[in-house]
Amino acid sequence: MKRTIRFFPHYGPENSAEVMDAVVERLREHDVNTVIVASSTGEMALKLCQTLSDNAVQAQVVAVCDPPWAIGKIPKAGRISPDNKAKLAAAGAIVVDMMPYASRAYSTGASNNVYEALDLLVVVFDAFRMVGGNGLKGAIEVALMATNAGVVPAGRDVIAVAGTGNGLDTAIVLKTAFSIDIFSGDPAERPEVREILAMASEKRWFW
Repeated sequence: MKRTIRFFPHYGPENSAEVMDAVVERLREHDVNTVIVASSTGEMALKLCQTLSDNAVQAQVVAVCDPPWAIGKIPKAGRISPDNKAKLAAAGAIVVDMMPYASRAYSTGASNNVYEALDLLVVVFDAFRMVGGNGLKGAIEVALMATNAGVVPAGRDVIAVAGTGNGLDTAIVLKTAFSIDIFSGDPAERPEVREILAMASEKRWFW
């Protein structure tokens, strides 16, 4: 089997249309039917829904945005407006907007505690950034957040898409899992990146 992997020299919203093309192309193989998209405001999720509709491709779209506490504390963090929520619901999409990030412990000061223990989730997700940039980190994270929320079951292959700051620059096929199972003693319970569909080679770090 041969597939095309799209590599972009730079991250950014200019890659969004081609990432969505990669999603459409992969969905047409009919073995994956869920797309989880990082969408701070809902705009990218709406564009994805429209793209699928324009190409007569059916899939369950799940839009995942930042948790409420992140607004004003995390660069580019945002909330899906009530208007966009209504539009997404009309398009058949599911919104996940109250889940904590999967890339850190519930306490933002998890590394600064009485035991001086490192927040291992932060380390793991920084490693994802080193491999595939913020887009890869974001794609894995929103898939885990959707699983944590119970919107998709653990162990299912989905397409996860995300970007760096704005827009989309990464698409992967991922086996879902609960974030708590990243370190599971049973490898079958861990998340797994099955395929890279699109990725930006340029990296950017957000803190």
